[in-house]
Amino acid sequence: MEILNFVLAEKGSKVGHFQVCITAWKELIIDMTLFQKGSHRWVTFPTIKYNKDGKDMYRAQMRFKDQATHKAYENKVLQLLDEFREKQKQQPKQEESYKQFDLF
Repeated sequence: MEILNFVLAEKGSKVGHFQVCITAWKELIIDMTLFQKGSHRWVTFPTIKYNKDGKDMYRAQMRFKDQATHKAYENKVLQLLDEFREKQKQQPKQEESYKQFDLF
């Protein structure tokens, strides 16, 4: 598994968006989000926005069937994000944007 990019998008508890490639499956998960509130950090899968009782709500487009698998995945992604963002700091500044990746 690897992080392909990270785009800073600080707003409230949202830190930024990123893409993950699960190399063993040749799967690309686009538009994952990193959140942080205090020392608590978490990631979300891509979401769909909907309206409930006049309030905007968000629902994940995918999820794991059990909490243990979700937590293991989230911990690995957070570790990879930390490593990726550290490498970003060490590289010359480039324009941050989403890039489309061809897997085939």
